[in-house]
Amino acid sequence: MPAIDDDLGLSASALPWVINAYGVAIAGLLLLGGRMADVLGRRLIFVAGMALFTGASLVGGFAESPALLIAMRAVQGIGAALVTPAALSIITTSFEDEHARNRALGIWGAVGASALAAGLILGAIITDTVGWRWILWVNVPIGVLALLLTPSVLPRSRREAGEPLDLPGATVAVAGLVALVFGVGRAEESGLGSVLTIGLVAGGVALLGAFLLVERAVRSPLAPPGLMADRSVTSANLVSLAANGAFAGAFVLLSLYLQLVLELGALATGLVLVPMALSVVVGAGGLSARLVRRVGARAVIAGGMTTTTLGLAGLGLALDDTLAWTLVLPGSIAAGLGYGIAFPAWTIVGVEQVPDERQGVASGLLVTTQEVGAAIGFAVMVAISTAVAGDSAAHEASADGYRWAIFGAAVIAAAGAVASGLTPRLPAARRTTGRRPLEQPAHA
Repeated sequence: MPAIDDDLGLSASALPWVINAYGVAIAGLLLLGGRMADVLGRRLIFVAGMALFTGASLVGGFAESPALLIAMRAVQGIGAALVTPAALSIITTSFEDEHARNRALGIWGAVGASALAAGLILGAIITDTVGWRWILWVNVPIGVLALLLTPSVLPRSRREAGEPLDLPGATVAVAGLVALVFGVGRAEESGLGSVLTIGLVAGGVALLGAFLLVERAVRSPLAPPGLMADRSVTSANLVSLAANGAFAGAFVLLSLYLQLVLELGALATGLVLVPMALSVVVGAGGLSARLVRRVGARAVIAGGMTTTTLGLAGLGLALDDTLAWTLVLPGSIAAGLGYGIAFPAWTIVGVEQVPDERQGVASGLLVTTQEVGAAIGFAVMVAISTAVAGDSAAHEASADGYRWAIFGAAVIAAAGAVASGLTPRLPAARRTTGRRPLEQPAHA
């Protein structure tokens, strides 16, 4: 961000929108992107989204004005909103065997965490060596390779012939999600108590409430009432909201603490955070599927979220301006391990009982709560940190602010552990003949 600012001369109000433009676009359009994957074909939407993301990365790297860069970041978000639910629903519909599908979902979570760990180091190295523009350009060969491999690797999915897109519902949902995420994104600048923030957040919540009413009135709803009322889907998304609000917010706050309080450089900060990210890889890729097979998804979610809560509480206790950075490792690793273990399990719960023709929208809903939860959690933690530290720039006050913000993250994670109790017990193995219709009640 400082390198971009030095090069393009962004104003103080415009600089955060290099990040926020992407977040608002992806959060607002994920649900629609998931439904488009169901109706128009998952592979087609994956290709369209990947092409948008790759093209925006190429053009954004050449940006000579803040407006063009921010616009391309928004287009990247639109592309990601198409790619992500399409990719997840391809995974959930491609494996008839339950254990193979659960392993695939574990790999899905582990790959995301691996990218996070790699980005922490590569972002600093790329910026310090060849320049910030290559952070965008590095996506181009990856995107082109994905597009070239898609025809031979990804299965062609069935389209829902004659099934229209719910444009009224999509309009209300996108407006509500954009207002909510935009309002939360403005909170760091305007404050949680400002009229603008409250108005945007309240408006977003009201529009999302209206979205539920619209879905009851249209013939082919974007998210059928049966999907929204399904106990498995609801509980999984509540856990996703809390887990990502706690973990993503704490991850960013810990990064700021290491740089601003302990005065570590960007690369050193990335190296300190790598064990936290790699613990997510171990939990998601190595442990979660095995644990789900042995004790069930509900127990795994509860255990993972409890581990995350304890890890964040320990991390909060370790934040002090007089202590060594090594003391943050036990709590951060425990938090990452718990999050990694729980992530595939709540994903399984959120899509397991959904019919194949609604897998895209169910996947989009899960990723939406992930994005919204991360945005809200970070805003809440920044507000806590600011309230505790006040206007003082002293390191002691700053450390206290970050400490209480991380404690706030632990409370949010604990709420996720409580929400796991709403998760129904799923059958020991899903039959390969089909999933439970949404109209039937979930298993108690």
